[in-house]
Amino acid sequence: MLIKNKLNYLNAKLKDFNQIYHDSKGIVTIEYIFLILFMAIIAISMMHIFQNLFNSIDDIEENVEGRKLLNSILSIINNLNSLNEGYEKEINLPEQIANNSYSIKINSDCIILETKNKKGMSMIFPINLVDSNNHTINERIIYSGEKYIFKKVKNENNLDSIYIYNIISNN
Repeated sequence: MLIKNKLNYLNAKLKDFNQIYHDSKGIVTIEYIFLILFMAIIAISMMHIFQNLFNSIDDIEENVEGRKLLNSILSIINNLNSLNEGYEKEINLPEQIANNSYSIKINSDCIILETKNKKGMSMIFPINLVDSNNHTINERIIYSGEKYIFKKVKNENNLDSIYIYNIISNN
């Protein structure tokens, strides 16, 4: 009798438990709740992956444009180094690279492009940079949207050098 009472009591509790998870349309189970939670986690993860993918595409675009610009300046400097004094080459710098303004530092052995918090660098054959008085300088900074002339000259020690100066465009 005691066992029968215990079984009846457990049966009643089980019916109460089943009523909690039943409604007029069906049964809600723990597996169903976990499935919904799992699907939500996957959806959030996929959104994060796609956001990173789109950011990477923007970075690649910026890197390609910057690399092209550095290569064109590198080519100008290398060409001038192989020519005699007096040769010059003009370059028009674009206003922006991937919708960002930038600056370029030209040192005696490298060119550094700086945009936002990023830097790109290209090594060049060692050169002498000079100012307008043909005095040797350590670096020259050129800015986006400007027009510059690179000219091969002799410095105060009669060494081949490159003079970079800004010209005003009539646009």
